[in-house]
Amino acid sequence: MARFQRVFFIFLAGTLWTTTGSGQTWLQEYNKLLQTYRSDSGIAYAAWKKNTADLKKLDSIVTALAIQTPPDSNDAAEIAYYTNTYNILVLHGVLAETPLKSVKDIAFNFGFFSQKRFTLGGEKVSLNEIEKIRLLKQFGDARIHFIVNCASTSCPPLPATGITSDNLEAIMNQATTAFLNDHPAGIRELQKGHFAVSKLFDWYQSDFEKSAGNVIQFINRYRRVSLPEKAKISYLEYSWNLNQSD
Repeated sequence: MARFQRVFFIFLAGTLWTTTGSGQTWLQEYNKLLQTYRSDSGIAYAAWKKNTADLKKLDSIVTALAIQTPPDSNDAAEIAYYTNTYNILVLHGVLAETPLKSVKDIAFNFGFFSQKRFTLGGEKVSLNEIEKIRLLKQFGDARIHFIVNCASTSCPPLPATGITSDNLEAIMNQATTAFLNDHPAGIRELQKGHFAVSKLFDWYQSDFEKSAGNVIQFINRYRRVSLPEKAKISYLEYSWNLNQSD
């Protein structure tokens, strides 16, 4: 009997991941939640927190993630899976603590990101492990920095839709281009030839150098107006204030 219960539980978990109570896939449900609560200015955490039904929809996705075996395909599908997972777990973790001023307030010394607070495929993991090992170290694509969202105002915005293997390339290019051209936390010209850029380019300099040779060359791949080759670069202060929209 115990073996039957275990098999049934695994089957049910797989069903939770692929479908919701309405028969829709989890990605469709996630996209509806994004359409409701996500905007270019941030996430409406307060409104989401008040909607018990929508909290349960996110809970069902996270519950399924906890026991589903992650893909091992070494391709776009795997990047999409881990990126969606990271973003969903951040949303879930912030909503659990809302009202909140900053993700730094959830646990001491950035513990929200470094502690193994989440279960993924039956294994305890940290957000840092998902981002830095399963995504960045494994795939080495610096554009990943612009599609993972840390729930802070200096972070590149949460993508407006869930990521799939089909839309991954387009979303990475769009997100990188938008952040480096239009976002106030991306790049600012302080004076002629002197630009302040996101602190991401300081913290993860080696990622951008591997992708393009140096930081300026990476930036110029996505800038509408290129930075001078010998531009002076400094770094913007990184705001960890919550990306809360009205």
